[in-house]
Amino acid sequence: MSFPNILKLSSSVFSRNVCTFSKNKFYGNNSFLVLNSLTTKRTTSKRYICNQPKLSTSNKQDVAQALICFKYLRLIKQAVREFGPFVEENKRLELLLKQANEHDIPSDFIDFALKISVFSLSLRVVYHNWKSMDKPVYRAKANVGILELLLYGNCHLIVQYEDVDNSVAKSHILSLCKDETQEFIRNNVKWTRNFDVKGIISLKKDNSHSTLVDLKKAQLLASNAGAQSVTETNDPEGFPYWNFYCDPSHLHKVKEHLTEEGCVIEESSVGFIPKRKIKLPDYQKNFAHKIIIELNKKPCIDKVYTNFML
Repeated sequence: MSFPNILKLSSSVFSRNVCTFSKNKFYGNNSFLVLNSLTTKRTTSKRYICNQPKLSTSNKQDVAQALICFKYLRLIKQAVREFGPFVEENKRLELLLKQANEHDIPSDFIDFALKISVFSLSLRVVYHNWKSMDKPVYRAKANVGILELLLYGNCHLIVQYEDVDNSVAKSHILSLCKDETQEFIRNNVKWTRNFDVKGIISLKKDNSHSTLVDLKKAQLLASNAGAQSVTETNDPEGFPYWNFYCDPSHLHKVKEHLTEEGCVIEESSVGFIPKRKIKLPDYQKNFAHKIIIELNKKPCIDKVYTNFML
C-alpha cells in the first residue's frame, strides 16, 4: 500500500470533521479498568506436555512483528493526543504512519488506533436535543484496561488494551484459554506477585547527547531527574534505548526534567516491570510466543507485559 493511501485511512483524522463519527459504531461500558477475571478452567499440578518442535526462526520473527505492531499502535495514539490529529500539522504522526506502513502494520489496525485517539480527544457531548436542552446526548468514551493471563510454569502476561467495549479483548483472551494450562484471572489480582508498577520513560540512545553517552552518565541524569533507576535495552526493532524508571506519581516531574535537559522522549507511561524474568525451555517459549502472536490479532491490544524472557 502506498504512503498516500495510508494517509487516507481515516477521514476522522485527516479532515477537520473530526467529531462526525456515527454514534452507531460505538457503544459504551461502565467499567474503567479491568484488572482481573475468574478462571474458566482450573489450574492443576499436572505437567504441561507439548509435542511442538523447538523454537523456530519464523516464530521469533512473528513475535518480533507482533511487538513492533504493538509499539506503533501506542506511538500513533500518543502522537495524536500530544500534537493533534491533522497530518499536515503533525510531522511526528506523519513519520509514524510512514514507518508503520514500512513495517506492514495492517491498515485497519492503524485506522482503529487513529479513531480511538481522536475519539478520546473529541467532546463527549455530541449534540443537544433542541426540544429537550437538559438531555444532551453523550458519546461513549474509550477505556484503557488490563487483563491477566497465566500460563503453565508461572508464565504471567498482563495484556493492555484500549477500546470502547472491553468485551472484545476479554472474549479474545477467553478463546485462547482452551485447556488447564492457561488461566484467565477475574476476581483475584495476581500481578502483584510477579510485577511492580513503575513510571517508565523511554529515550533513544543518542551518542550525540552528552548525558546519554554511557550508563554512568545516564544514571547521573536519572538521579538528578528524580528517577529510581535506568537501564539500557533494545526496542522490538532492535534500536538501543534508555529506560528510566520512577515512582508512578513522579512520572510527569521526571519527564519534565528530562525534556528540559534536551532529551527527546519516545514514550512514557505507567507500566509493569517484572520482579524477575524466568527462562523458559524451548517448547514452552514456543507456546508463549504463539499466545503473543494471537493477542496481536485484535487492534485494541497494544501492549503485553511478561515475566519471562522472550
